[in-house]
Amino acid sequence: MAQIDETIASYLTAPKIEGKTPKTIESYANSLKDFRKVGCRLGLPETVEEYGVEQIYQFLGALQERGASPGYQHRRHREVQTLFSWCVRMGIVEQNVFKRVPRVKVGEKIKPPFTSAGPREPPRLPELRDHPLPARHGRARLGVHLDPAGGRGVGAAAGLRAPREGAEAALGRDRGSRSLSASRLRRPLPL
Repeated sequence: MAQIDETIASYLTAPKIEGKTPKTIESYANSLKDFRKVGCRLGLPETVEEYGVEQIYQFLGALQERGASPGYQHRRHREVQTLFSWCVRMGIVEQNVFKRVPRVKVGEKIKPPFTSAGPREPPRLPELRDHPLPARHGRARLGVHLDPAGGRGVGAAAGLRAPREGAEAALGRDRGSRSLSASRLRRPLPL
């Protein structure tokens, strides 16, 4: 039977190897340090195998008596539970006693859709004319700004021509055909 401090030291190398972030590893280490500090004060067992549900409730009760928030209690429970889950995977213990104890309920953080001033304004969508790209890079290629009088406009600057007849005729597509071939699409549009 290994002492719990040795087990914790071995366990803290696992998250590094598994690719956990340094902040996660630091949080696990802080939780386990707190777990040991409370354990020493309460006289909890010195080996992982000796822990039972009663000791888990003693640890969680000590956190609650200290005035810890429900979120803090929940995180400590979850992070110490990972130690015991690792011990199960390594064959040190047969059962994770932390899983037998339900976690403290934590309220959901929901942002209200309305403020005291009333409903929020929806975000303003940028106008096409406000687009940061110059005309040759986006807007003109689309050919969406056509002068109705002459059929030419911004699109003409990019080499696009407005069809004077129906779209099928402009693309060289007869009404019966369902697809456009690549050669038909490359043809210049009639004026």
